[in-house]
Amino acid sequence: MLLETAKEAYDGMRSVYEDFCLFLSRELSQLVDNQGVKLAVPIHFRVKTWDSIVEKYQRRNITEFSLDQISDLVGLRIVVMFSSDIKPVLDSISQSLVVTQVEDTSSRLDESQFGYGSVHLLVSLPDHWTDVPTNVRFKGLSAEVQLRTMSQHTWAAASHSLQYKHEQDVPRELRRSMTRIAALLEIVDTEYERLLHEREQYLQQISLEQSQLNVDTLRLLTNEYLPQRNEDSPEDYSELLEQVLFMGIRTTHELKTVLEKNVNQAIEHDVDTARKIVNGEAPELNDYLERAKRGYFHSKTGLVRYILELEFGTEKVMEYWDYFYAKYAPLGDNE
Repeated sequence: MLLETAKEAYDGMRSVYEDFCLFLSRELSQLVDNQGVKLAVPIHFRVKTWDSIVEKYQRRNITEFSLDQISDLVGLRIVVMFSSDIKPVLDSISQSLVVTQVEDTSSRLDESQFGYGSVHLLVSLPDHWTDVPTNVRFKGLSAEVQLRTMSQHTWAAASHSLQYKHEQDVPRELRRSMTRIAALLEIVDTEYERLLHEREQYLQQISLEQSQLNVDTLRLLTNEYLPQRNEDSPEDYSELLEQVLFMGIRTTHELKTVLEKNVNQAIEHDVDTARKIVNGEAPELNDYLERAKRGYFHSKTGLVRYILELEFGTEKVMEYWDYFYAKYAPLGDNE
């Protein structure tokens, strides 16, 4: 296909490529979420610009090509927090989409070479997806999906900014520094995996009878005493812990005593509030209608806050919020 003909084909398909990006981004986000994996940043996607396509082929002295030959015409990037998140996401993608190619770019490097990799996949939609009328236009399209950790993303973004994509791009005087950075980022991923393992061991051994309160013990206690249906995503247990400590509660035993005393009343109030929202008796809370239809109003952290109000009174709770807003108010707000 001549350059001019390819340009006409590209312009004619541009909107379809963009819609394909959006569709894949939503589907991949759902696949990641289904695995319980938290993204480090939202999924990034783009359609390769025509100028970028032309520049690539002119650099290779190619004057005729087909858009089908451009594997990264549609590209998406998934950035996860931890190395251990890569496999479940990769498995989920492989089970849901048609994966025609998988490459771990770090496998291109031996121990003496420069760089830090990520996983690249070439994917397309299965037939039963493209048989749906709204998806027919995506039949035959493919996309490159990059899957990497936050550390790998830091390396890639910095290398792109500096234009140090290959070893020969880097001045000899700087190569040792770049290699050290790559090694340090790999150590970051390794140490996070160590931390996750140690945290898992800690959670298995911890006793909730008489331990110091922290984010993890607080989460475990809410799971033990509060309905799972009230779990929101994400729940800010760090902020809740600050309020609990402000109330003078320091240990798991002290919090368990407060929860056991007030939890039934709090749940009854929660269910009653949801009923009022559904029946139109609390129009000021209509933003929570969908949640109320599922039979609850508060998230788990919200239930704990209501329990603290039952235990310590509204005045003490307002004292905490005055403290909180004074502590975290943006600079200039108190001037």
